[in-house]
Amino acid sequence: MNQFFKPGRFILVSLIFLSSCISNKKHLEQITALNQDFYRELDALNSKLSIANHQIDSLRIALAEKRGANEALTAMQDKLMFRIEELEDELETTTEKAQNRSATLSQELQKREALIQTKEKAISDLKEWINSNDASLAALALQLTDSLFVEDSLGLANINTEKSEIAITLSEELLFKSGATDLKTEALPTLEKIAAILNTQPDKVMFIVGHTDNQSTGNRNLKESLDFSAVRAAKVMHSLIQDFGVAPNQLTLGARGEYAPRASNETPEGRTQNRRIELIISKNQASLLRDLKRRMDKL
Repeated sequence: MNQFFKPGRFILVSLIFLSSCISNKKHLEQITALNQDFYRELDALNSKLSIANHQIDSLRIALAEKRGANEALTAMQDKLMFRIEELEDELETTTEKAQNRSATLSQELQKREALIQTKEKAISDLKEWINSNDASLAALALQLTDSLFVEDSLGLANINTEKSEIAITLSEELLFKSGATDLKTEALPTLEKIAAILNTQPDKVMFIVGHTDNQSTGNRNLKESLDFSAVRAAKVMHSLIQDFGVAPNQLTLGARGEYAPRASNETPEGRTQNRRIELIISKNQASLLRDLKRRMDKL
């Protein structure tokens, strides 16, 4: 640091030799004192200069750091703005998709509501159809009851109504002589009444079932109860078709013989109840199934 001031030292020494008014010793003392003061001030100035340079360097470093921080902050801000723009675009796309989805769901909901209404209408129609069938059978049962009032009051006929069918029970006394398979003439008016009503119900069918007791049939040609009851049922069916014009496809033949008794065969009264013909009227099953399938297809 003192190297910058060597010429100055030379000048000071020269002045010492040029002065003629002051003694050498005193001059030396004064010069030495001056030099010491000078060097102290010089060292102080150099120290301050060093501190100032250090402060300048620190400020430059801080400024550079601040510039770097500002640049980093600016870059981060640019990234954030770009991300915000991306998010805004995503939000707009998501909103558009949500609106489209909402519109689609609304349309689907309307379709479902319309479908539900259609199904509810079909179910309501089906219930109404079932009820109408039940009502039709109930009305038919009432009509038969009125028509066979005399036979019923005499204990020769009985009408029993189930939910899906009507069972007319005709006694042996009304239809046949004991052990015989030919119809009595007196039975024809009753069969005519039944035929007249059945002919107005083309959608109804009748199952004609023969029954008897467990005693001997009294017929040497038909000793088995099943055979005997089958022939009697066939006679009734033949009369309904040939005498009273019932369509054959409305009638079905069956026989149960002694195997479906209504009462005990241990008493004469019970055996009398068991010797009978049952006419079971119901909705035509084929027609019923077609109607049911057609209505179920709407569900």
